[in-house]
Amino acid sequence: GQIKENGEKYSEKKRIARDLHDGVMNQLASTRLNLFILSKKQDDATIAKCLTFISNIESVEKEIGNIAHDLMNDRFSIHNTYNGILKDLIGQLQRISKTKLKYEIDSGVDWATISGTIKMNLYRILQETVQNAIKYANAQQILIAFFQTGSELQLTVSDDGVGFDSTKVKSGIGLKNITERINSLSGNIEILSGKGNGTTIIVNLPLEHH
Repeated sequence: GQIKENGEKYSEKKRIARDLHDGVMNQLASTRLNLFILSKKQDDATIAKCLTFISNIESVEKEIGNIAHDLMNDRFSIHNTYNGILKDLIGQLQRISKTKLKYEIDSGVDWATISGTIKMNLYRILQETVQNAIKYANAQQILIAFFQTGSELQLTVSDDGVGFDSTKVKSGIGLKNITERINSLSGNIEILSGKGNGTTIIVNLPLEHH
C-alpha cells in the first residue's frame, strides 16, 4: 500500500511538473515574446495581435491557481471520501446555476481502488463539462452519472438544452482541456448532440493502467 501510494505521489509530482512546464511556461513565454515585439513595433496590426496575449495571462493565473489548489488539498488521496468531494463540487455548481443538476453514482464504483491521478483529473473533467453545459446549453436539467463496468469507469453528463451540430464542435466550448486530460489517461470521449436535442458527453477511462 505505502509503496503504491508513494509511486502515485511521484507520478502526481511528475504530472504537476509537466502541467507547469508545458502549459504555464509555454503560455508565459509566448506572452513575453509578444509583449517584447510590442516594445519594438507599435503599428495597429501589431498592437491588436499582441493585446490578445495579455488575456492569456488570465488563463495562466487560473491554471496556476488550479495546480496550487491540487497541491494544497491532497483531497484526491485514497483516504478521503471521494463521493463527498464530488457532491461538494456539484453543490457549488448548483449554487451558481438555475439549471437543475441531478446526480447518480452507481454502487459498483469502488473509489478506494481508483488512483488519485484519475480522481483528480475526473474532478476537473466533471467541473469543466458541467460548467460548459451550464454556460452554453440553456438547459432545464443536467444529469450526471458515474458507472464502473469491469476495468472501465464511465462518466456521463447529459443536458436537455439547445444542442449543437456535434460534427462541427469538436474543439470549441472548453473541450480542449477536457480532451487533453482524457488523452493523458488513455481514455476516450464521445459527444452526442443535435440542434434542439440536448447534448450527452460520455467519458470512458480505463482503470488498469493507473
